[in-house]
Amino acid sequence: MATKNSDSPTPLREEALPVRAALLEAGEAAGLTLLQIFHGGSGGWVILRNPEVLQGRLLKGSLVNLLLHDPQGGLDHPPEATLLLEEEDLLPEPFLPFLREDPPVSRTPFGFLSEPRDDQGRYYAVLKSPGNSVRITTGEYRLGGDGGKCLALVGSWKIKAGLVENFFFNQFWPAAPEGAWDSGPVDPRESLDYLSREDLSRESRDTLAGGLLEYFRTDDWSPGFYRAQARLGFIAITDSSPDSAQLLPQLQTAYAVLDWENLVMDRKVRKILEGPRMEKQMIRLRIDPKPFTVLNLLASQWKESTWLVPRYADLIRKLASPEERVVDKGFRIWGVTLTVGEPGIPVAGELGYTIGSTYTSLSGFFIREKKEYSNFGKLQMVLLAGALEKAGIAFWNLGHPYMEYKTALGAEILPRKQFLERWDEAAAGDTVDLSC
Repeated sequence: MATKNSDSPTPLREEALPVRAALLEAGEAAGLTLLQIFHGGSGGWVILRNPEVLQGRLLKGSLVNLLLHDPQGGLDHPPEATLLLEEEDLLPEPFLPFLREDPPVSRTPFGFLSEPRDDQGRYYAVLKSPGNSVRITTGEYRLGGDGGKCLALVGSWKIKAGLVENFFFNQFWPAAPEGAWDSGPVDPRESLDYLSREDLSRESRDTLAGGLLEYFRTDDWSPGFYRAQARLGFIAITDSSPDSAQLLPQLQTAYAVLDWENLVMDRKVRKILEGPRMEKQMIRLRIDPKPFTVLNLLASQWKESTWLVPRYADLIRKLASPEERVVDKGFRIWGVTLTVGEPGIPVAGELGYTIGSTYTSLSGFFIREKKEYSNFGKLQMVLLAGALEKAGIAFWNLGHPYMEYKTALGAEILPRKQFLERWDEAAAGDTVDLSC
């Protein structure tokens, strides 16, 4: 694959501008099948501007005119480029009719399902493959009773890595109808996004970090697996299905990181801290190695909308147990609450963990209904930041970066690679005791 600036007369053969291409029928405009392009590891998009399409498939050697889109908004005039497509940059021609006629609409642990017609449909699975490639397979499925069964494969192709990952794995898919599924010839553990214990090494993590995937799946709910993925910088959530929840370790493309010198305290929080309310209302921050109260408060606050399903909460309780705390001295679960009065009414708080000299937030809450508790969510975070700094924590991993309250607190957005370099150094060794 080669690219060049659009004002050059002929396409360059060198990788002047690293681009990955995926030909998928994401939409059509004026007969133009959209070509999804991902610019390096930035997650940037480019927009296809030429109409040369033959039956939904660009010809080998086609010159594709692109308008590059800068996702960070730093370019006043995004550059134009030309992409020269080779055979390896295209999806296999026999595979395309399946996508057009029976596109995937839902997700299962083993793959993706099209809309059923007369209790039958098509399944797709993207599987691991040696080297810089993946294997995409398809076949038919049949519904019956309380579930379904995948029938024999009708096609299997080895393709270049980067052609389909973003389409299949980096978007939200509704869960397929629940029930007993027989995945037939497809092993869910061979799915490209399945994370096994063998993947929990720094070398494997770095390989995954160099790819396009962000969310991974596992059916390993053991405390040891959870600690191992967390130590590598994953942040595990779930797919929010209480009956068939899977653990989803996320290797984010960017992280919100708070360094103590960057902490921003807004005027209203400062007024509370420096005024008489702290003592008059007996406002206290509590950090507890037993997070059971916080788990109950999170469940009450978020109800069905939470990813912290009962099985996840049970795992957190197990990780916080005295038996598990002595297994790994580098990892601790914490429940944080901001309380008012005596004996202490929780009005804000969060669930998190320390690894080495890092602290990571998982989920939080604050009481929105009462005006007298306005700004107490921010107050809890400022007090927690002070407690973390005093305890010797190097930085606060706030997780998902694109939430305004995190940058308002002073968090910096670090790309995946830069974050992991800092993380690996700070997450080593025993962790600290935050109890207060």
